[in-house]
Amino acid sequence: MDSNGEENDMRQFLDDEEDEELRAMEEIHGWPVLQEQIKEDHKKAHKQDATPTVINQLLILRNFATLLSKGLGRMAASEQIALQWHEGKGTYFAHQIRVLACHYQQFEQLPVEKQGGNGGRSLLIAQ
Repeated sequence: MDSNGEENDMRQFLDDEEDEELRAMEEIHGWPVLQEQIKEDHKKAHKQDATPTVINQLLILRNFATLLSKGLGRMAASEQIALQWHEGKGTYFAHQIRVLACHYQQFEQLPVEKQGGNGGRSLLIAQ
């Protein structure tokens, strides 16, 4: 996928956000600053028994920030992570990592989960 297509996908993703409380930060921080924030968010997620999706997204972002701090570019970092998480299916997943990273850098939070109502618990299973 070319960079124009990726930019359009990112714009579409951000345009599709329906949450009015979600506002872009006035100052966009670099990855060294965000890396520390991601570590704190990850700790909070574990304490609050967050969904596996949230924990995995934070792990991916933490790895992404680490690879960027080691000098890799965004494309190379996302491709490395994609290879570790999905052998042989890396292109699409790498793109999704970059979209997630763009969202986190812009809003300093994960995208709102739109699946798994009631905290991701099934209403069919007695709790």
